[in-house]
Amino acid sequence: MLRTSRLYLTYRKIKYVYFNDRSPAVASIKVTQRCNLRCRHCTWVGKVKDDLPLSAWKNIINELYNRGVSVIFVEGGEPTLRDDIADIIGYIQGKGMVCVLFT
Repeated sequence: MLRTSRLYLTYRKIKYVYFNDRSPAVASIKVTQRCNLRCRHCTWVGKVKDDLPLSAWKNIINELYNRGVSVIFVEGGEPTLRDDIADIIGYIQGKGMVCVLFT
């Protein structure tokens, strides 16, 4: 079942209203700090650290899925600088979650 179906969203609303369930429905992950721009206002310039490996992101995505997240925003830095960004997106979509990529 897709987590974005009307039935699922109704289920989430019932849990929220009647059972005080405040588990997240949406999450945002920053898959890299790398960026190909050098914006003056950016506070990340010169503070880039190594990216987490794909296996770590899969564990994080699994945890978000288990907590009821149905939409994940993928951002960075510039997420398309990751060689495995298609794998991350595919893993999210394979779980039936919606993936929104910000570049």
